[in-house]
Amino acid sequence: MKRVVNCRCIQRVVLSAIGWIDWAFSLLLRVVGPVLVVLANSLIALVSVQWIFGLAPVYVTAPYGVVASGLVHAFGIYLLLNILFNYWGCLLTRPGFPGDHLAAVEAAAERATRDS
Repeated sequence: MKRVVNCRCIQRVVLSAIGWIDWAFSLLLRVVGPVLVVLANSLIALVSVQWIFGLAPVYVTAPYGVVASGLVHAFGIYLLLNILFNYWGCLLTRPGFPGDHLAAVEAAAERATRDS
């Protein structure tokens, strides 16, 4: 009977430790999360500025001409805006709620399977 009591005591200690670790990790993520968002945006901005003002004028303009250089710059800006849009879209979407537009897709899929 004494061994069962020890197991329950160990179980309570382990569950309490898991609770404290979960609390500490949640607090750490709440503190570090905004810092990582700023760091990611800073890195994206640094790479973009280096490409637009440092590498592209040297490596793109000379061999291919002005029109091709403009197209490469436009495509680079498109990719930059796409990266930022998707990154901020992921940041602002709550977990478990991908968007309202999926309801129409699911309804259409359900109608298609029902009609088949």
